[in-house]
Amino acid sequence: MIGKPIAALTAADLDLLVTNSVPEGHELEYKRELPSGKLDSRKEFLADVSAFANTRGGHLIYGVDEVQGVATEICGLTGIDRDKEIARLQGMLETGIEPRLVGHTIRAVDSSNGSPVIVLHIPVSWARPHVVRLEGHWRFYVRDSSGKHPLDVGELRSLFGETDAVAARARGFRAERLSRVLGGEAPLTLPEGPKLVLHVVPVQAFAPAYTVDLAPVVAKRPKPLYASSWNHRRNFDGFLTFAGSTDPNDRLPTYLQVFRNGCLESVDCYLLAPHGPRPRRIIPSTALEEELIECCALYLRTLSDLRIGPPVLIMITLLGVKGFEIAFRDSPSYDFSQHPIEKEDLLLPEILVEDLAADTARILRPAFDMLWNACGPSRSFNYDENGERIKRS
Repeated sequence: MIGKPIAALTAADLDLLVTNSVPEGHELEYKRELPSGKLDSRKEFLADVSAFANTRGGHLIYGVDEVQGVATEICGLTGIDRDKEIARLQGMLETGIEPRLVGHTIRAVDSSNGSPVIVLHIPVSWARPHVVRLEGHWRFYVRDSSGKHPLDVGELRSLFGETDAVAARARGFRAERLSRVLGGEAPLTLPEGPKLVLHVVPVQAFAPAYTVDLAPVVAKRPKPLYASSWNHRRNFDGFLTFAGSTDPNDRLPTYLQVFRNGCLESVDCYLLAPHGPRPRRIIPSTALEEELIECCALYLRTLSDLRIGPPVLIMITLLGVKGFEIAFRDSPSYDFSQHPIEKEDLLLPEILVEDLAADTARILRPAFDMLWNACGPSRSFNYDENGERIKRS
């Protein structure tokens, strides 16, 4: 059962816990009944969940009998309102654990006897350590093979250090990949000139020795930035989709590299390249923003296909854009900004995504606003004053 998406769990999967005498462990715990409204029961629930998040992640299953930690019966939870109970558990998590958990899933699964079983999947957290804070109780928990226990000072210091290291690795990944793109070490030969670079980076990719099965990517072959048709191949780093060539008479290259740890990098050389009989160094704001909105949504779905959960960092970079202006698409004459970009490269701030189904038009707006700021305007003119995306014909 471990490793199977929670949305795909069935009664047969639950029955295998008993048939195979699956024991509790680092990543699995059984409970016969749901937590009650009593203080001790709520503290126990929050301690269990936070311990999973602070250690290796795992599953907490309500409605299973066990003897000495081994599943003996799928008894189910009789007479419950499943939606109400899921909402109650979610409410306890939102108010009783700090910092707030993201990426966890709670689902009711019908057992073979017809009674529901409630399953919680808690991924290892990027923001650990999480503390249980409830009516004067304030404590950190972790988990080992025998169950949960409070953290001592040394363990707490170590967890804080790991969190800082993960954030540093994510930023280091971006810097290292940009260096390779600029240094001619991209998976395709890229021409000189401006480039649009998009990194979609799941934080869990930086766990030690973390790799994913790329079969869903190989099957779907997701598009690179600003491509209408593309080729694909496996490579040393994982899987590549690509289009175009370095010939200026052809369509300039674009690619999407999916790395074995689940990180995605897409680089486009066409969108920012000067075009036409009187080429001008222009950022086509609507085309650029719409393409990033579409591709970020696609790449977040790709992570979901790879069974990678949030949080995810989206990082947008424009290389070689000193002197560029931005096109004002809400003007009848398509005016351009009067303040060219002053920096050679623009590394827009990373965007934290806590929901893979998030509205990418909404979550990317702060990055777009900063891009427009670099050319003088106070915000992206592709959004109205209320922050809503303006639909273009």
